[in-house]
Amino acid sequence: MVSDDITMTRHLTFSYFSLVVGMIISPVLLAILTRILSVEEYGVYTLLATTAVLAGVILDLGISQFIITKLPGMRKKDKLTYSSSLLLFHFLIVAVLLAIAFIPHVHEAGINLLGLQGYRAAFDTMLFVAALSILFRVVNSLLVGNKRMEFKAITDILPNVILTLSLITVFIAFKRFTVQTTMIIWLAGFIITIILSMLFLLARKEFALRLVRFSQVKTGFIFAIPLVPAIIGPWTVRVVDRYFLNSYHGSESVAIYGLAYALVTLVSTFGSAVTTTLYPHIAERWNLKKDHNMLFSSALKYGLVIIAPCIIGILALGKQIITMMSGVKYAQSATLLPIIVWYPLFFFLIYLFRQQLLLRDKTGKLGAILFSGAVFNIILNLVLIPKWGIYGAGTANILSYVYMFLFTFFFAKKYMVWNWRYVKPARIALASVIMGVAVFLLNPSTFIFKLVTMAFGAAFYGALLIVFKVFDRMEQDIIRRYLLSTPARPLVEWVWRK
Repeated sequence: MVSDDITMTRHLTFSYFSLVVGMIISPVLLAILTRILSVEEYGVYTLLATTAVLAGVILDLGISQFIITKLPGMRKKDKLTYSSSLLLFHFLIVAVLLAIAFIPHVHEAGINLLGLQGYRAAFDTMLFVAALSILFRVVNSLLVGNKRMEFKAITDILPNVILTLSLITVFIAFKRFTVQTTMIIWLAGFIITIILSMLFLLARKEFALRLVRFSQVKTGFIFAIPLVPAIIGPWTVRVVDRYFLNSYHGSESVAIYGLAYALVTLVSTFGSAVTTTLYPHIAERWNLKKDHNMLFSSALKYGLVIIAPCIIGILALGKQIITMMSGVKYAQSATLLPIIVWYPLFFFLIYLFRQQLLLRDKTGKLGAILFSGAVFNIILNLVLIPKWGIYGAGTANILSYVYMFLFTFFFAKKYMVWNWRYVKPARIALASVIMGVAVFLLNPSTFIFKLVTMAFGAAFYGALLIVFKVFDRMEQDIIRRYLLSTPARPLVEWVWRK
C-alpha cells in the first residue's frame, strides 16, 4: 500500500511539474499569437485549431477511453495485444481519413464551410494536424493505460513547448510569422512527440507488431462506440460556438471569444490533469475489485486546490491578465470572463462523475446525457448568438455545462462516496476567496506589478492552505517519503529538521 502511495505521489509530482511548465508556456503562447497575428488572423487560427482538436477527439472513436479504463489491471500479454492492435488500427484509420479529406469536392466543401478561402495552405496543414491529433490521443492513452505518467507529463506539454519556442525563434529572425507558419510548427511538434512516444513504448516492450490481433479491435469498439456521443457532446459544447460566431459575426468575434475561452480552458486543463493522473490507479483498483473511493476523493481535492483559486483569481484580475497577454485590442475579452470562468468547475465535476459511470460500463446512459447536452447547446447558440454575439455564446456554454452536470450527478451520485473531512472544500474555498480579495485590492496596472501580484497571489494561497491545514499528516508523510527517494534527499532532510 505504501509502495502504491509513493508511486501515485511520483505520478502526481510529474503531473504538477507538467502543470507548472504548462502554466508558464500556455500564457506565453497566447501572448505571442495574439500580439503578432492580427485579430482576424488569430480568429482564423482559432477556427483551424478548434477543427483539428475536435476531429482528433471525435475520430479516435472512443478507443482512448477504452484503453485508459480497461488496460490497468489486465495481464501483461493481454495489455500488449490490445495496445498493439488498437494503435495499428488507428494508423490505418488516419491514412483512410486523410485520403478522403483531400478528395477535391470534400476538400473544397471544408474550406467553404469554414469560410477560409484566403487560407487554403493553412487549411491543408490543419488536415494533417487533425490526423496526427487522433494518433496523439491514442498514444497518450497507452501511456496512461500502462501507468507511464512521468513520460506522459512530458508529452502533454511537448507540442506547445515546441510551438512556443519555435515561434519566438521565427519572430526574432524574421519579425513576423503567419497562420500557416504556426500550423506547420504545430504539425512538426505532433510528429516529434508521437515518434518519441512510440520509441518509448517500444523500448518498454509495450508495443509489438507481432502481437497485433484485429479481433481485439472488435472488443475495444464494443465498449467504445456507445461512448462516441458522450465524447462528441462535451467537445461540441466546448467548440461549436466558434463556428456560429464566425458565421454570424466574423472571425474577429471568434478571436475575442477564443482568447477568453482559451484562458479559462487553461484552468480546466490544469485542474483535470490531476484526475487524469489518478484515473489509471482508480481503474486498476476497480478492475481488481479493490476500494477506489478514497482516490476519487483525492482527485476531487487536488482538482479543487487548483481550480478554485484560478477562478477567483481570474474574477479579480481578469482585465489585467487579458491586457497583459494580448494588449488593449482584446480588452473586450475580459468582459466575457465573469460568464465563462465557471466552465472549468463544471467540466471538472462532469469528468469525475463520468469516470464513475464508465467504470460500470454505463456508456449508453452517459452518451445520452452528454449528446443531449450538445443538442441543447446548439439550440441555445442559434437563439442567443445572432442577438448577443460573444455573450450569447458564453451564456449558452455555461448553461449547457450546468445541464450536463446536473444529469451526470443525478445518475452517478449513488456510486460516489466522498470523504469530506479529507477533501476540506470549505477551507479550499476560503483560502481562494481571501487570496482573491488580496490581489483585487492591489489592482496592478503595470506589466511588472501584474506579474508580481500574480506570484504573490500564488504564494499567499499556498501559505493559506498550510495555515488552514488542507493537507493532513498522512499526505505530508507520503510526499516526504517520495522526496527522500530522490536526489533532493539532503535538502528534504534539512527542511524537515528545521
